[in-house]
Amino acid sequence: MVLVGLKVAVVGMLVVFFGLLILITCISVLHALMTRKTEKPAAAPAAAAPAPAPAAPRTYVPGPELKQGSPELYAVLTAAVSAEMQKKGVNPEGGFKITSVKPM
Repeated sequence: MVLVGLKVAVVGMLVVFFGLLILITCISVLHALMTRKTEKPAAAPAAAAPAPAPAAPRTYVPGPELKQGSPELYAVLTAAVSAEMQKKGVNPEGGFKITSVKPM
């Protein structure tokens, strides 16, 4: 009786092991397919371009105090989100609206 229980336990563990192995393989394949689609092909190296001129020194100019709920805060956050979206290739021209801000 004990031997039958041991066989059932071993078969059960092998089924679970192979099931997990198949699941890991499927996830790895899907991950490889998803990352391959999102990667952009590397552009051909451009001809030797002239070095850019050194940037002028920056000076700090204080802006308005950004308080919770102030329109200036929403304007700054909207500009930052829009810039990040453009960096990632998403066109924010479709529009978005920041309606609330929760401090972290």
